[in-house]
Amino acid sequence: MRSPSDCPGSRISRLTAGALGGCVALACSLACAPVVGDAGGPRLAAGKRASVGTLALKRAMAEASDLFLAGDFEGARRAFRRLAVAGDDSRVATRARYSWGRSELALGRPGAARLAFARALEAAPRGLEEVVDLRAYALAGLADVALASGRPAEAIDSLRRIEDEGLSGRLAADVLLYRRAAALDGLKRFQAAASDYRRLARTWPSSSLAAGALARAETLDPAGSAWRPAGPVAYEVRSGVFSDRNSAEEAADALRKCGFRPRIALAPAAREERFVVSIGRFDFREDAERAAREVERAGFPARVAP
Repeated sequence: MRSPSDCPGSRISRLTAGALGGCVALACSLACAPVVGDAGGPRLAAGKRASVGTLALKRAMAEASDLFLAGDFEGARRAFRRLAVAGDDSRVATRARYSWGRSELALGRPGAARLAFARALEAAPRGLEEVVDLRAYALAGLADVALASGRPAEAIDSLRRIEDEGLSGRLAADVLLYRRAAALDGLKRFQAAASDYRRLARTWPSSSLAAGALARAETLDPAGSAWRPAGPVAYEVRSGVFSDRNSAEEAADALRKCGFRPRIALAPAAREERFVVSIGRFDFREDAERAAREVERAGFPARVAP
């Protein structure tokens, strides 16, 4: 297997740019999401003054998010930073710290982004259900900072924390896998990186990262793509078989909310009409089994067929 000739540091920066593009929607959806029952802050029932303060924070959060969406990252950075302080220990402040970090990263300031993500992580303690999504996003942000700074080992540590804490299902699965592949790439574990890049392209072919991932895999490990099994794809990851399409659609919707891309098809050779919800099809059983484990970690049933 050939080693790539380009500089590892610059390569990781380019790879991270692609991964961060997939995270912009994540930052915006988080910043714009409704904030209810601010932990550590005043409840609406505490009085009109508290209500006005909470509504003002929400309005300011929406305005900051609009700046981010418009590409005014400097304006968004200042707005999110003010909210991170003004919101004190509320959930608005925790969200603002995360979005502040995304703005800093978009401006090419990984050091400042690291500080903001670390503060968001501190404000989202492990085991507290109401901030579990924020904790997952903050750890992913720290992984992106490490990649952008040329520290792939630190990125691997953050990604391991996400997996160890059972937070993988809270993040877009294709972007999460891209982060790991980029980190392995930076560590010069080229064969493992190529395997993850190919897995991304096979499992999520409609992902915006798929084409770049496959191209990178073939650059890192050209021999790995030389052999392809003849005939149809052999292995499929299934998450359920249902007697009616409505139940299958509900199961598929739940999987989509966790970042998977399910499809629904009629079960082959079934005596009665059955609807199969599948996650992906694979040339190799090892790839299918790894994808099935991801689905199970997200709390869904999964099995490899045949």
